Amino acid sequence: MNSSVEHLNVARGDLFTEEKIIELFEQNHFVVIGLYAAVFVTALFANLLVIVTVFKDKFMQNVTNYFLVNLSVADLLVALICMPNAAWRAYTDIYRFGLFTCKISAYLQFRQNEAQTQLQKEKGSYYAAVIRAGKPERPDKKPH
Repeated sequence: MNSSVEHLNVARGDLFTEEKIIELFEQNHFVVIGLYAAVFVTALFANLLVIVTVFKDKFMQNVTNYFLVNLSVADLLVALICMPNAAWRAYTDIYRFGLFTCKISAYLQFRQNEAQTQLQKEKGSYYAAVIRAGKPERPDKKPH
């Protein structure tokens, strides 16, 4: 294709339509696998860092941080079991991991979403408690 025509298409925004992006990902599986690998390494490093930090530092050992450790363990399980499956499915339509892995992958994804929802509820109630604790109760106004 002529470079001036490509430049015109990019300027008009025709080159990066949703269909074109999906087609490029289907043609270039290594890009998708590379993105999965980057997310996988980041998830592994960040979640292990949270777990080690909470267990090494006595100051960090409280109920809220134990919820974060719980969420990090769930994220690690998803990263170790579910992400390789998802990367493989992005690469090919043939599933070669067996029935057990298929079932446990779906279950872990569900439990991880449930853990995140519970953590959000805890954060909301914690925030409300902190806000209320910062405001003193209003004493009854008594005339002098």
